[in-house]
Amino acid sequence: MGSDDMADGAASNRAIAYVRVSTTRQAEEGNSIASQSVRIQKYAKDKGLRLMSRDIIIDDGVSGGVLFDQRGGGELVMKRVESGKFGHLIALGSSSITCDNNTLFIFDS
Repeated sequence: MGSDDMADGAASNRAIAYVRVSTTRQAEEGNSIASQSVRIQKYAKDKGLRLMSRDIIIDDGVSGGVLFDQRGGGELVMKRVESGKFGHLIALGSSSITCDNNTLFIFDS
């Protein structure tokens, strides 16, 4: 599949996911990296989206108060989304992306 194929709409079915846990307590309460990944994979499958395991980006132990683009995983998500190869970004709630209600992300593919 060449880059022209991606421009023709193949990206519209491809997803990237972002998973974050900032505390051990969250993980112990059932919100672990593994449980989030399973829920996200199920969601993608149910919606008919193509989500590869390498496209699940993880920030483990990173506070939601850290700006998204200043996190290792957040920076990687933004670079991949900007590549135009993904039509969907999946996260379990906006608090995975930011704890600041005044922050807005718009990804337009």
